[in-house]
Amino acid sequence: MGNSDKASKKITRSEWLHIRLTPDELKTISGNHQRTTSRELSAFARKRLLEEPLTYYTRNASLDEGLQELVQLRKELNAIGNNLNQQTKKLNSFTVAPGLSVMVESIKTVREQVNKQLTEINNAINQLAKQWLQGSPAEKVSKGR
Repeated sequence: MGNSDKASKKITRSEWLHIRLTPDELKTISGNHQRTTSRELSAFARKRLLEEPLTYYTRNASLDEGLQELVQLRKELNAIGNNLNQQTKKLNSFTVAPGLSVMVESIKTVREQVNKQLTEINNAINQLAKQWLQGSPAEKVSKGR
């Protein structure tokens, strides 16, 4: 039987199976369902009851750790950038003194470098976050909003 035969054969499910659950049991089943690729709870339950294979979402621990490190690094670089901005403003408020303009230009150069690095880190974090969330229920929720 080829794929075209399967596609032309429609499965009609005419029988019902009714079960009663406690709220905790339903919560557990729903939690298990959300960790799979099954869209419908009925399809998930049918596969579990018929002992058919299910595909579960998995998390990449090394990706999680890398993302956490990048987020921490971004925070630290943001703090450095804020400090540089404050120092530049202070230096600009002083009266002209020998060497002051060189210091201001030096700080501006460092600030530009920090901003460039922040942009690269933010792009890397966004790419990792996209991979991390790919296909997860969190991604579906964020797209739905």
